Amino acid sequence: MKKITLKIDFELPSNYKFIAQDYDGDLVAYIDEPKIDEDNQYFYSGSSGYITLAFGAQNEKWKDSLREI
Repeated sequence: MKKITLKIDFELPSNYKFIAQDYDGDLVAYIDEPKIDEDNQYFYSGSSGYITLAFGAQNEKWKDSLREI
């Protein structure tokens, strides 16, 4: 399988402060810093808002993908 890296620009409301990719490859922006849900292999933000930006390939290192933006 070939892996490629793309640079894609997204416009988000200014209250979105974090971005992460979950195990299944979803790229998601969050208002508040999300926590890891160990059982379900994704980040969750409680009652805070989030936006799914893109869908991608599984990411074995998803737990390291959280970034402040």
